[in-house]
Amino acid sequence: MGKTKVSKQRLIDTLRESKGAVSIAAKRLGIDRTTIYNYIKRWPEAAAVLEEVRDEVCDIAELKLYAMINNEDHKDQLKAIQYQLDTHGRRRGWGAPIITQVEVSGDVNTSNRVDVTKLSDEVLRALAQAKRDV
Repeated sequence: MGKTKVSKQRLIDTLRESKGAVSIAAKRLGIDRTTIYNYIKRWPEAAAVLEEVRDEVCDIAELKLYAMINNEDHKDQLKAIQYQLDTHGRRRGWGAPIITQVEVSGDVNTSNRVDVTKLSDEVLRALAQAKRDV
């Protein structure tokens, strides 16, 4: 795609219209996805709108999921229940364990090993993010 300039307000409006679907917004603006992400880094207001509309979509999806769970005649009720328990029910012990692999280079002192199965999801996400940031 060519070098198209996009105003902050036009980007914000397009992100709202596309409900946070960056690929759709990029097509409508005539730019590529990477350019949108670059604008989002530059304009905190656009980043906030993206997060806001994605939260709205998530809220709608959760309401639909709740309706499926409550509808005993819905053909996918069991899948909806399983999804709910695997995601939001995780803090209550539902769902498959999260398996995280950690690569270590150099010498490892085995007397200081950590059982990662005992780490919280928050700590595991922070470790995964730290690895990406390196």
